[in-house]
Amino acid sequence: MKQTTSTRESVYQEIRTRIINLTFLPGMALSETELAAQLNVSRTPVREALVLLDKDGLIEVFPRKGTFVTKINLDLVRETQFVREAIEIASLRSIPADLDPELLNEIRDNLAQQELAAKSHDSHAFFTLDEVFHASLMKLANHRRSWDVIATTKPHLDRARYLGYQESTPPISFYEQHCEIFDRICAKDLGKAEELLSNHLRTVFDDTKIAQKILPEFFTSEEAPSGDLNGRFPAAMASSQQSVQELLTLRMKHQPHQ
Repeated sequence: MKQTTSTRESVYQEIRTRIINLTFLPGMALSETELAAQLNVSRTPVREALVLLDKDGLIEVFPRKGTFVTKINLDLVRETQFVREAIEIASLRSIPADLDPELLNEIRDNLAQQELAAKSHDSHAFFTLDEVFHASLMKLANHRRSWDVIATTKPHLDRARYLGYQESTPPISFYEQHCEIFDRICAKDLGKAEELLSNHLRTVFDDTKIAQKILPEFFTSEEAPSGDLNGRFPAAMASSQQSVQELLTLRMKHQPHQ
């Protein structure tokens, strides 16, 4: 990553992305020096980016002890999902009768790319296409700026969604749901589209419950006692050595059969 006037923003976005897509797992210890080496920048933009991520609630800094990725906050997941659903449903209801043909073609192309990403099990690519799909639905209703409001408030929700991709609801299922929603919009059946969209957005709750049973140390809530550093981040160093898929596979082998 080259040093430019926007280096801090680039570093911030890169670390944020790695936290959201679970490359950096909840509870994982982050090293300023190692991040600078990985991103080929000095420690200054990394330090500045970590300050911003701390404000976002994605990391927590303990002086003289270390910097850690925060756990997924279940209360924030619920609150953000409530806001997201309210905005997207309201936007859907205001989709005009005359749909923009150019935008419709863009959505069809997006869905084709979603299918390829889902079938190749590329969760990172699918997540990006998923975001574009929902933003495009809001564009159909002339509410394109409203998506920016949603996108900036949902990092904890997005981490929960990524866990769902890994264990509960695979991307191909979300792709099929997207197709159903889009088909109902094109058929001007907004009532059915609203029902499908609402059910689709709420999938994250069931996915999170399943993930929480398998990887409880990844989650927290406002009511949970803070405890000391070791109590709050017990798996920090261990998690840094394994991917979320490796952890899920390992835990599933030891889950009792239902």
